[in-house]
Amino acid sequence: MPAKSMNELYDYALTFFRAPYTWGGEGPLSYDCSGFVQRVLAYGGVDPKGDQSASSLYSHFVKEGTVNMPGMGALAFFGSQDRIHHVGWCIDKKIMINASGGGSHVKSIQIAKQLGAYVAIEPINYRKDLVAIIMPFYQLPAS
Repeated sequence: MPAKSMNELYDYALTFFRAPYTWGGEGPLSYDCSGFVQRVLAYGGVDPKGDQSASSLYSHFVKEGTVNMPGMGALAFFGSQDRIHHVGWCIDKKIMINASGGGSHVKSIQIAKQLGAYVAIEPINYRKDLVAIIMPFYQLPAS
């Protein structure tokens, strides 16, 4: 059942805090950036069908969302216009929750723990390669 409000969606996103990061992780024990974001989007009723990379989420939401609209529920995309390689779910205009700290070599929860690779809350500007912030067209009441 989808979230009934943005606040409920926010609470759901926070339940993943400190879940281990693994490359290709889609849950329920570990996540990569797009796997985590897709789980939250599904609860918000706007997840594109199928397994999506950060790049394919960008391609979808640049058409199915409002570009340059930061705030709770927006998606922050990182990389370059030619290659989006990271996505996070925005808590507000300055902070996001995202699965990070790893890369393609993090293939197990044990490696994630050794590297400190988890779903974490971080400033959006901790990365210097922000490409866009896009608000999906959620069908939820504003909070």
